[in-house]
Amino acid sequence: MYFYTSILSCIFISVALIGIWRLFVSNRIAASFRLVLLLTLFLKVYCSADLYLHGWDERYHALVAKNMLDDPLKPTLYKNPLHHYDITDWTNNHIWLSKPPVGLFIISNSIRIFGQHEYAVRVPGIIASLLSVYIVYLIFSKVYNQKLGLISSFFFGIHGVLTDLASGRVSSDAIETLFLLSINFGVYLILFNDEGKKSYRTHIKVGLITGISFLIKWQPALLILLLYMVDQLGQRNYKQAIQRIVVATISALVLPGVWILYASIKYPEEMAWMLKAMFNPLYGIVANNDSKWYSQISNFGVFFGYSSYLIILYYALRKTVVFSERRVFMLTWIIVPLTIFSFAEIKRGTYLIISAPAMIGLTSAFLYENWFWLKLNISKFVSIVSFVSIGMYSAGKLYLFSKDKPRTRDWSTEIKARSYLPGSVIYDEPHYIEVMFYHDVVAYPKPKEWYEENDQSKKLQQRKQLVPF
Repeated sequence: MYFYTSILSCIFISVALIGIWRLFVSNRIAASFRLVLLLTLFLKVYCSADLYLHGWDERYHALVAKNMLDDPLKPTLYKNPLHHYDITDWTNNHIWLSKPPVGLFIISNSIRIFGQHEYAVRVPGIIASLLSVYIVYLIFSKVYNQKLGLISSFFFGIHGVLTDLASGRVSSDAIETLFLLSINFGVYLILFNDEGKKSYRTHIKVGLITGISFLIKWQPALLILLLYMVDQLGQRNYKQAIQRIVVATISALVLPGVWILYASIKYPEEMAWMLKAMFNPLYGIVANNDSKWYSQISNFGVFFGYSSYLIILYYALRKTVVFSERRVFMLTWIIVPLTIFSFAEIKRGTYLIISAPAMIGLTSAFLYENWFWLKLNISKFVSIVSFVSIGMYSAGKLYLFSKDKPRTRDWSTEIKARSYLPGSVIYDEPHYIEVMFYHDVVAYPKPKEWYEENDQSKKLQQRKQLVPF
């Protein structure tokens, strides 16, 4: 079956690519872009067809989102824990604040609409992917022209890491995809601002989308404010720029402030720990973490082609380029996250995807401004190498004609086939998170005796703390 599915997929992708190219060269940009959206949708849906929850971090997001159906303001992993737990252990605790509530709330509503299924967990990521492709098209059409917008949106739509994220295969799955959508929308608001108007409407909107983005994935959302500062200060009216930045910053604090205040009152211990743990990626150490200083530099090269560093250097040093007016803006979008995440102790490659629109946009411009049909120059060669790298990496993520990446897992099929009475308690279950998602039960990964001994030990410790000296 996998062979015939792969054949049909190859045919569809080939036809879509030919159609996109032919419409592009005939200057039918709108029609070509519609095909880009269709191809993006196909890739995301195709890769989202796995009939099991992925380990990091999809299964945890899925369970917390399911539990939020009863109380949207109470994100929990173990809805009704029966044993003592460590609030710092995000894989086994009760109140779950490791991710802010907005992304989880969106996934929860998808489960409410589409049912308790893996596909329901991935629908928000698929929709967010399509919206991001559309916004990337608008951004780079605004900055330069529609053709460059189309090229940028195409490579953004097919990018392998973005496809993996939307389909839940890598951390942080739909949450990361929704976060990137909020970043893209923030950039859109910055570029399509209400210039010439005395109203502070745009600056308030930039602040609010920063706050929403913060409530999807914490502090990386501050990139929107940083880009807004670069944009405003670049206009050289510093007094007006500072006023606008202050308005945007105050607006950005409103929604996160409300949530943090609410959570601090309702879940004081958990929120206090989370506010400290929020910066854990900068200095924390986790098992199997690749903490080499050059890891993120290497990841960036894998994601966008190692030739992308030549493109960054080109736009940093050359006096006149396509993006002359937005040069610092685009380079900030790329270099600041790359620098921060390179110095961070925890180095997840997916952190870098926040810069994907800017890097792909610069690569598209590099190709577009140096394109000569009958001449192969160095600039053209470098940009083509980057796009071929992105294309090959993305094609590899489809796992076409591969038996090593089955759509199902025996353990998942077996778990779904089980029958439990609601409220049952299961111990020594290796897939305890999945069991609690598919069934209304409480499941633990270790034997019952271990938890009973642990509970007894906790009680003794509490008694010792209560005994006066």
